[in-house]
Amino acid sequence: SVKRRSGFLFPRLMSNGYLGASIQPQYFWDISKHENIIFNPIISSDKGIVYSAIYNKYFYRGELNASGSVMQEKDDEDKKETRGNLFLQGRYELNNYWVADTDINYVSDDYYLNDLDLPQKDDSWLTSRIRLQAFDNRNYANIEAYYYDFLSYNLRNENKPYVLPLMSYENISTPNSYGAYSKTTLNTASIYHEEDNTS
Repeated sequence: SVKRRSGFLFPRLMSNGYLGASIQPQYFWDISKHENIIFNPIISSDKGIVYSAIYNKYFYRGELNASGSVMQEKDDEDKKETRGNLFLQGRYELNNYWVADTDINYVSDDYYLNDLDLPQKDDSWLTSRIRLQAFDNRNYANIEAYYYDFLSYNLRNENKPYVLPLMSYENISTPNSYGAYSKTTLNTASIYHEEDNTS
């Protein structure tokens, strides 16, 4: 029965070995009917403040959702180090045939997600993708690019791969009078590593 409006949400109480005891207040900012931000910083006893937010934007033909955090941590030499993460997903219909979408996952270092108990903390790697798809009756085309960020200790010595581009095309012909049709599928990919490349 409550109308959509800006205001504070119920805070979260947390505790772990890295942050210590902490509280996460949440403020919902109703920018418009199609756009909002949740400011949810973490105020911890051991590491100070972790600035965090969630952003959502809805378009007529798509949407954008992002969440991220950033903090300053002092190292053994009393120097400040910036740590953080960004998770971003977006989708937009360019026209009646073409659709673009993306899934970006970034983290500053291998331990950040686990230290803050964030999503994907148990993953061995993070995958980021940009994709463009086309749909036209019986035709389908796809162009993608991938980037991987290794988090697992066992993968530290591996060369990071880049897939740029990965392309595929599929066509199904119109059935003839006997119901027979043909299907054509084409695929190609180029994979690059930090030290060498293959295609």
